[in-house]
Amino acid sequence: MRFKLVRERVVYENPWVRLYDDEVTLPDGSPGTYAWVEPPGRRGGVIVIPRLPDGRILLIRVNRYAVRADSWEFPRGYGADGEDAESAARRELLEETGLQAESVSSLGSFSPDAGFFGVRHTVAVVDVRHDPGDALALQSSEAILEGRFVSRDEAWQMVAGGDIYDGTTLSALAMLVASG
Repeated sequence: MRFKLVRERVVYENPWVRLYDDEVTLPDGSPGTYAWVEPPGRRGGVIVIPRLPDGRILLIRVNRYAVRADSWEFPRGYGADGEDAESAARRELLEETGLQAESVSSLGSFSPDAGFFGVRHTVAVVDVRHDPGDALALQSSEAILEGRFVSRDEAWQMVAGGDIYDGTTLSALAMLVASG
């Protein structure tokens, strides 16, 4: 048996998130509630894996308020209304790092927590060129503190060392490795 929606109920909303506490019929037939969250408009997100010609990938260090700590992550964000994943990847990369995308390819999509978060994110590998002597144009309003190009092996060392712990970044990194 499956969950059955009785009444959808938004209990909180702002421009970035909508929180539901729906009335449902549980799989066993009894009444219940189900809390879940989504971005307004049910827009999906995009996780951008910037890649240099030599294969190194860009990670950014972001100060994350919710965990009160810095987190090494791939650039990411939500698509604008009507924007496809490729356009969103190009825009997010430019906004967060100042880098221009040369080409974009999708690795697929995933939900960060399908039991709680009602949206799927697309993972996009974006080929870029960047002169090591040039500084990245990091978006300070997003609390992006620095960027670093690393090899895949270095990224996995950062995972093992606890520097990369963000689930969205871990999922995207796993998809990159699975892609070959």
